[in-house]
Amino acid sequence: MKKQRGFTLIEILIVVVILAILATLVLPKILAQPEGAAVAEANQMLGSLKRAQRTSMNLRESDRGMPVTQTGGNAGGEATVGCDADCQNTWARMGLRPPVNARFTYECDGAEPTALGVTTGTTCTARRVVDGNASTIVMNYTAEPVVFSCTGRYTLATDATRGCVIV
Repeated sequence: MKKQRGFTLIEILIVVVILAILATLVLPKILAQPEGAAVAEANQMLGSLKRAQRTSMNLRESDRGMPVTQTGGNAGGEATVGCDADCQNTWARMGLRPPVNARFTYECDGAEPTALGVTTGTTCTARRVVDGNASTIVMNYTAEPVVFSCTGRYTLATDATRGCVIV
């Protein structure tokens, strides 16, 4: 009798089950990568704003940063484009260009000292709305080390001075 060659049905089913288990372990990690890239963008942009604010504060001999806004991003849930002339000038005074096709809306407060002498112009914020859920990353750029706070879908990184990560 001639010997049969090939795989049995049981062997094929075992391979399929193993592949399914591996897929359930790997797919969530792969699908989270685009949002992780967006958070990395925000952390990087906030770092650039921190350096620009500190430089500006040193040059102006001031204890508060400059007000900076960016009208792009998707803080309201819909992506908007560009930055008007005033926005462009504000970023240029900081020595930066506003981000193009940003996934976040960026803003740095530049509030004047209050009557009690408290300076509030010390934070920059990145805002993002995804599927109706708002998330923010706030950075206090005058603290040493820099202090971050995260809301929504984000949490502090293991090293809190490194920014936020996706939950």
